[in-house]
Amino acid sequence: MASSYLAAERRVAIEAVQAACSITTNVFQTLVFSESITKKDKSPVTIGDFSAQAAVNEVLSHHFPDDGIVGEEDSADLQGEQGADLRSKVSHLVNESLLQHGQTKMPLSDTQLLNAIDLGSFPGGKSKPQPKPKDGEIRSKQIAGLGALFVAVRGQGAVVRPIQGNDVTEKPIHMRDLQGDFTKSAFCESVEAGHSSLTTNARIAELLGIPKDHSVRMDSQAKYASIARGDGDIYLRLPVGDGSYQEKIWDHAAGSLLVEEAGGTVSDIAGRPLDFSQGRTLNKNRGVIACQTNMHGRLTEAVAQALQEEGRAQLLAPVP
Repeated sequence: MASSYLAAERRVAIEAVQAACSITTNVFQTLVFSESITKKDKSPVTIGDFSAQAAVNEVLSHHFPDDGIVGEEDSADLQGEQGADLRSKVSHLVNESLLQHGQTKMPLSDTQLLNAIDLGSFPGGKSKPQPKPKDGEIRSKQIAGLGALFVAVRGQGAVVRPIQGNDVTEKPIHMRDLQGDFTKSAFCESVEAGHSSLTTNARIAELLGIPKDHSVRMDSQAKYASIARGDGDIYLRLPVGDGSYQEKIWDHAAGSLLVEEAGGTVSDIAGRPLDFSQGRTLNKNRGVIACQTNMHGRLTEAVAQALQEEGRAQLLAPVP
């Protein structure tokens, strides 16, 4: 018998992601360069990002109006005359999806659309209702033609199901049991060298006896999904340089829960639990590592040795 704990939140979250995914699939098929903006951190923002956030926020706020929402984007680039063209395209995508999925009876006005995007500005922290994480962003080349939706609720395990269609069958997922043998493992890391120290990752793999060709580079929280269902085994996101970058909670909240419910442990590079109660960033943690629970201690030791060899052992100290 399915648990009633957070059942409504679970159902609404699935509906919100389904609406967002119909948008991103549409965008993938039609995206042109002029519909993409580059942010200060060099990451691209497309009409799909704006539209997906608007759709998710609209669905969540309708069902849970008192809950804060932490989202990545804001509406600044869609405001005024300068943003009119992008705003029009975002409006079309959002309203088409919300109407198609029965999430609204009337199209959102431009003002309502912009307000929906900006609902994601909640500052976070533990003194307010727990924020609902925005769905993890996955570059279109990784999801084209696939369509899997991963779901996890604390204490209820993790499942995968089709993203759309009449088939609502949920299949439990688990991390692959490596019997403690790292030589059989594969690790996932970021595509961009600016997002994770790839040289440090390579040294960690060497220390653990992981073959050189067992690295898979991919974007987004898809890395968490990969290891949660046994396609990969380890997630490495090591700090670059002095470790001053603060990870954003929307990049890790959903994925870390998924892995933990699938039998893994997720921590910062020193083995400390990720602290999502500090606001919009993981400002009490540096980096992120994840693997099967019974192997996590050895992974943490290898991370520490690699950083010590690089003269960056100070990154293992608690963040003040």
